[in-house]
Amino acid sequence: MPLSPLAKYSVRKLVRQNLNDLSKIFGTDASYQILNVDLDKIINHIYLDDAEISIKVNELEALTKIYADLEKNGSDEADFSEIKRRIFNILGFREHRCFPSQLPIIVQETMTSMFYFYYENEVRKGIRYQGELYGAVYKFDVTNRLETYQIAWAFSEQNIPLVVTVSGQGHTLWINLRSLAYSVLLHQDMMLLKLVLPLHSALRKCKYAIFRQGRGRIKG
Repeated sequence: MPLSPLAKYSVRKLVRQNLNDLSKIFGTDASYQILNVDLDKIINHIYLDDAEISIKVNELEALTKIYADLEKNGSDEADFSEIKRRIFNILGFREHRCFPSQLPIIVQETMTSMFYFYYENEVRKGIRYQGELYGAVYKFDVTNRLETYQIAWAFSEQNIPLVVTVSGQGHTLWINLRSLAYSVLLHQDMMLLKLVLPLHSALRKCKYAIFRQGRGRIKG
């Protein structure tokens, strides 16, 4: 599954914007390679399994779109930093000391197996992904990609096992059925969840500032 031209453009743009930092950490040759070599070849070289390649390509597609959404919304550096780290990690750039975070898994809905189950007197929708079972808790319109990701990100950082699926109809947030969070979030009002986002953003800014200060002391 090849990376789309738009995603390739976005990745190369991101590399150019961060070329100096990447070169300092990983060397000039490795950094310039992404600019001059077909990204599909790089991904196929790093990930030999077809299923894993497909997962990483889909993840890059989603992350580059989310990064563009963050740019449009003028988001904080902490958010940009984590998305960039995830993109660069997929491409083989793995810095040992980086801002700690837990990002949600994003996959195409077609890569999961759908099923239905009975829970609390209702038929619920579920998916099987990588040997785990998940239940749907929230569905978002296709235009609410950034909001979906931010809510999923907030949950992931609370160690709630989840998957975000993408389809032509929108985005769905699924919680692992073995997690107690499924029954809780199943009944959680969406408006209340949106109130959590500013708090999550503020906490991330604080953590990121502390992290940057710590790196400064180490370098000094």
